[in-house]
Amino acid sequence: MHDIGSILVALDRGPTSRHILLKAVIVARRFGAQLHLFLCDAERAYVSHHQYEARAMGAVLKSAVGEAHEFLQNLWNSLAIDDVRVDFDAGSESPLCEAIVHKVRRTGPDLVIRAIGADGTGQGSTLTATDFELVRTCQAPLLLTRGRPWSPTPQFAAAIDLSGDEQPQLTQTVLHCADVFASHCGASLDLIYGAGEADAAARRELEHALAVRAQEAQARTRALHVIGGDCARTLPEFIAARGYDLIALGALTHRKALTALVGTFTGRLIERADCDFLLVKLRARRVTSRH
Repeated sequence: MHDIGSILVALDRGPTSRHILLKAVIVARRFGAQLHLFLCDAERAYVSHHQYEARAMGAVLKSAVGEAHEFLQNLWNSLAIDDVRVDFDAGSESPLCEAIVHKVRRTGPDLVIRAIGADGTGQGSTLTATDFELVRTCQAPLLLTRGRPWSPTPQFAAAIDLSGDEQPQLTQTVLHCADVFASHCGASLDLIYGAGEADAAARRELEHALAVRAQEAQARTRALHVIGGDCARTLPEFIAARGYDLIALGALTHRKALTALVGTFTGRLIERADCDFLLVKLRARRVTSRH
């Protein structure tokens, strides 16, 4: 079987943190994985570096870490779960994205889970600067979630790029990881591609190309969908109509600057579609088969 043994859950103190943790528990149970809960008080770290004297800063940060650790422990205890392995870590580092990435580098998780739009006080529909930076810099597969429960029989999809802008190896990796998630979570898996203004003949060719990609990746797909029209509008509408629980996408590793990520199609899709997103990079092939 495919192996995800370690999941890092980057939590905040917002009201949806419980829902995010419950989603992480579901994934952990499906894979038999251990959870590593992490909470960083980046705001207090920033303030302490700018307002406190150096000799007092250590005490402030120590207090912040202690409070964050206590929050994680109490949150976990409130779930009364005893069938998932878990540990806790808290930090006080700014900016938040760097703290999460440093944690990823230290622990090497197979998956990172974070709330979409979390800012330390709540959760919104708009991606934050931290979200964009994590998409760009996090080497582990990144599950961005709003915490909405999945359907009893989840419906997943992989949105791949046939235009040539995405590396073939990345497409294969996205399909591989989507297939892993679908098979372990008891979900169906569709493939979707936004074809823009392609005519009927071109769309048939694209459907064939999708089938070839799925076969090459040995992905067990239920259906292939080539969606016409303005992708920024038609794809979110299609995803909503189909009721997908999770969409797998290739992370934009070729984008160097944060400003290049803001306003891209991937960012707009994540903001407009009310589902979870699994963002994958080439390195995500670390999720490999045992047989």
